Amino acid sequence: MAAAPSSLGTQIQEDLPCQHTFCQDCLQHLTERETTFKCPVCRQAVRKPPKGVQDLPNNILVTSLQTRIQQEFTESKNLCFLHESEEIKLYCEECDVPVCNECLDQKHSDHRTISLKKAAEERKAPVQALLDEGRNNLVTYRTYMTSLTEKEKTLKEQI
Repeated sequence: MAAAPSSLGTQIQEDLPCQHTFCQDCLQHLTERETTFKCPVCRQAVRKPPKGVQDLPNNILVTSLQTRIQQEFTESKNLCFLHESEEIKLYCEECDVPVCNECLDQKHSDHRTISLKKAAEERKAPVQALLDEGRNNLVTYRTYMTSLTEKEKTLKEQI
């Protein structure tokens, strides 16, 4: 099981007056040049606090859940699904799978292995690039949807 991101608590806590919750990065993007904005869910007008979206209140429920999840991740170990009492400490590069000592002895003894931490670090950059690409696509789609909504409004007014 992977460790919870350390910034999870700061990313998923912004609570709007309408009680809808968003990550701080999304709200920051939404309000870049605006002093007021509309909630993406219910379209309620929201005034951005003078110091920015970071001054919006935290959603207590989300904050509580985030704390609980981080505690569970910290307390749990990465256990092998084949050998439930064995902790996964290695990564088999040949098979591209995490392995415990039992797996290593049984099926991967002649394979090249590295530490689980090193394997995670090596795979972090490509995954992060995909996440960034996905975020950029979301921004593009949101912008497109906003423009469509505005066009629809204009057309309705013209009718």
